[in-house]
Amino acid sequence: QEIYKLISRLVNTNLNLLILGESGTGKKLIAKSIHDLSSVNNKLFLNISMDIFNDYSLDNLLQKIQKYQNKDAQSFEFLSGCSIVIRDVSESSLKQQKSLLDFLEEDFLPYSKITNGFQKPRIIALTKRNIFNEVEKGLFREDLFYRLNVVPIKIPPLKDRFEDILDLSIYFLNKYSSDNNINRFITHEGMNLLKEYLWPGNIRELKNVIERICLLSSSEEIQTSLIKEVISEDRLYIDENEEDNLEIYFKKYLSKFFKNFDENLSIDNLHSSFISKIEKPLIESTLQLFRGNQIKASKCLGFNRNTLRTKINIYGIEVIKK
Repeated sequence: QEIYKLISRLVNTNLNLLILGESGTGKKLIAKSIHDLSSVNNKLFLNISMDIFNDYSLDNLLQKIQKYQNKDAQSFEFLSGCSIVIRDVSESSLKQQKSLLDFLEEDFLPYSKITNGFQKPRIIALTKRNIFNEVEKGLFREDLFYRLNVVPIKIPPLKDRFEDILDLSIYFLNKYSSDNNINRFITHEGMNLLKEYLWPGNIRELKNVIERICLLSSSEEIQTSLIKEVISEDRLYIDENEEDNLEIYFKKYLSKFFKNFDENLSIDNLHSSFISKIEKPLIESTLQLFRGNQIKASKCLGFNRNTLRTKINIYGIEVIKK
């Protein structure tokens, strides 16, 4: 409701918008709502990725969008008043970011000057990362961040919207039943199970779980045991994916480490301690990959050979040549 109050003040402006939220929270839905509620909802709603900014000039970009949308390559008037949604802006190269910045700074002026009544498109950028952190790390251009962040809309994860889980569950349940002409309902106990789950995949995961339990249920009343089974399967799948992501896995490890951490204890070289935990197995595995050949291993690791030898001695790594 708070987000829609903000949207009501934005729909008929032409400000750049930045929608932030974890994967599955409904960023594209919010962007579409902004377009649909505006006075130009009869114009196009363009949904593009950052890949379109690989090789940039305004004319080249226009041709790409035209090809993407199957529009007349000789016309650009379809862009007038449209909404251009750009997905995953934070997961882009610095080159793509520079091209996007050039695009924003050009501001469609060439077309505005030669076409009467040309209305500048609205730009809506989506990101699932904390983009300000990416700026601090040097992974995202600060000047582009401020061009996009005119009006930020932050969508909280589902675990922080506990009160929404019931309504969303009923909505997806009714939609599935209506689409498939099959009546299904969830008991109070079953709904409590859904409320207790943290939903790391957010609304998208909730939708998938509801559809799956409706499909698997052999009776109108969806059994609690089936809900438990489907949620546990979903949790296992997400855990496996997170283990493949070293950054997420390491963050979880640090969270456990610091859970009972006493800041009054005198602990030095915490950084070195953690780096060694990662560096030692990395060097061991790389040496094993190259069958003990230190020249090839050092080149792969980005060390010179002397640095590799020093680290082998520090960590007491046994080099086995095959």
